[in-house]
Amino acid sequence: ALVGFVLLGYLMKKGEGAVRRYQDGLDEIGAVAHETVTAFPLVKTFGAANIIIERALAAFRRFCTETGAWIDQALIPSTWFQIITTATPAVVLPVGLWMYASDALDLSTLLFFLVVSIGLGNVFFTLGTLSHRLMNQRDILDRLHGLLSETPLSMAAVPETPQDTT
Repeated sequence: ALVGFVLLGYLMKKGEGAVRRYQDGLDEIGAVAHETVTAFPLVKTFGAANIIIERALAAFRRFCTETGAWIDQALIPSTWFQIITTATPAVVLPVGLWMYASDALDLSTLLFFLVVSIGLGNVFFTLGTLSHRLMNQRDILDRLHGLLSETPLSMAAVPETPQDTT
């Protein structure tokens, strides 16, 4: 199980940039979607729909490429983490049976450690998932901190209401 956590640490360090690029891609897609929806009447009026559609498609292609790279980068290490952390009984059982056969361990102790090893595998897997989620939350917190540290826009001395809002 400890080998799984070493692998998880390596995976998280290696994947930080990919997670950031994934988040940036989501931001870009959101911005392009907002721009498309808000500018559509203007785009339709001037017949420039191809331009905005190409920008949206380019953003989606970049996002798909980044997401695919992230999956390719994380698939093998995360699979090994899952195998290692949940395979604890596969180690405990043969070693325990060997110790039981050589009278170094009684049956109740073997069963106790087998049951505990099954539970520990699930705990380690859950801790690994939690650490991945915490890494994502840290990135979100960094983005929020950056947003909140921006200087506010200046306010007009006298608020104005637009005459026509269409």
